[in-house]
Amino acid sequence: MAPVCAVVGGVLGQEIVKALSQRDAPHRNFFFFDGLKGSGVVDFFGSK
Repeated sequence: MAPVCAVVGGVLGQEIVKALSQRDAPHRNFFFFDGLKGSGVVDFFGSK
């Protein structure tokens, strides 16, 4: 469980830094993690 938390936290932290610094556009705006399957999906909500 700890490696999964590290990866998810790293991805989330990177996206927060990109959004706050406005240097690069954030990848998408939602990251859904399925703990049962051990996989995550990055999705976009809103106008494109």
